[in-house]
Amino acid sequence: MPAAVPTAPVNRYIEFRAQRSVDPTWSGVLAMESAASVLGLAQRLPTREVVALPPNAPFPKALAGEWRYVRVELPEAGLTTVNGLPSWTLEGLIVGIAARPSAYKDVGGLGQWLPEAAADADVHTIITLLEGMRLAN
Repeated sequence: MPAAVPTAPVNRYIEFRAQRSVDPTWSGVLAMESAASVLGLAQRLPTREVVALPPNAPFPKALAGEWRYVRVELPEAGLTTVNGLPSWTLEGLIVGIAARPSAYKDVGGLGQWLPEAAADADVHTIITLLEGMRLAN
């Protein structure tokens, strides 16, 4: 039997990192299933990575195919950085799902992590983020 050939780990975020490197002012952040994954909540990897973009921000061609986007803009209180990647926080993720529930495609996975994670979320931050969403619309 031949020996197993080691393979290099796949960087799921290489296009995302490249986009941020080419355009440091680009405002995309990891969202929905991608945020749940980097925050250690999701038990499985997303089928397609997800980026949140403000209403007028273009979706980069470099992300077409393996990525999808959602138009949700959160203030700083709903954002964090994980391993150098901008992402929604737990509270931002809950608010993002509340704002665009159909954009979270892994409903079964959501049911696995949400009950426990919601108990860890900061309620005041969620309320503040939700109020900001209401004012923005």
